Amino acid sequence: MTMRQYCLVSGGLFAIVAGAHLLRILLGVAIEVSDYPVPLQLSWLGVLVPGTLAFQAFRLRGRR
Repeated sequence: MTMRQYCLVSGGLFAIVAGAHLLRILLGVAIEVSDYPVPLQLSWLGVLVPGTLAFQAFRLRGRR
């Protein structure tokens, strides 16, 4: 696997994760882990971090 392919695959996966968190925010889906409700605000971090990683991966892919 070349570096360009790796950046494309990892960027795509991070974009999917960020999109899933954004969808959770927009739809207001409640999630519980071991009877502990996960706050909806935690998904903002789940959009920001993987979204940034996806952006960086796609940007790095374009450089090579």
